[in-house]
Amino acid sequence: MLSKLHRLHHKDIQQIYSKRRYFKSSKFVAYFDYSSPNTSKFAFVIAKKYGEAHDRNKLRRQLRSIISNSHLLDIPNLRLIIVIKQPSALLEYTKLSAEVNTILNRV
Repeated sequence: MLSKLHRLHHKDIQQIYSKRRYFKSSKFVAYFDYSSPNTSKFAFVIAKKYGEAHDRNKLRRQLRSIISNSHLLDIPNLRLIIVIKQPSALLEYTKLSAEVNTILNRV
């Protein structure tokens, strides 16, 4: 699980969106930026139209687990937002992990 140290705040999310640096796949959009803090920070965005709250929370927990097991926590100054598109809500954990890792390797 990601600690609060590695979570983005609302104002940081708005700054990252405004810079418009991103990678797309069929299931995700990953906005990223490199900034001054020494730690990596992450956020996950899932719209309410993609399921009930427990489904969205499960997907967020799975994404946090994938990020914490990846190499991204070691990259200093990385700020990353992963926006979920609808088809990814139906994926199993292994397929979700593979899809996320293909996007994260581009960052």
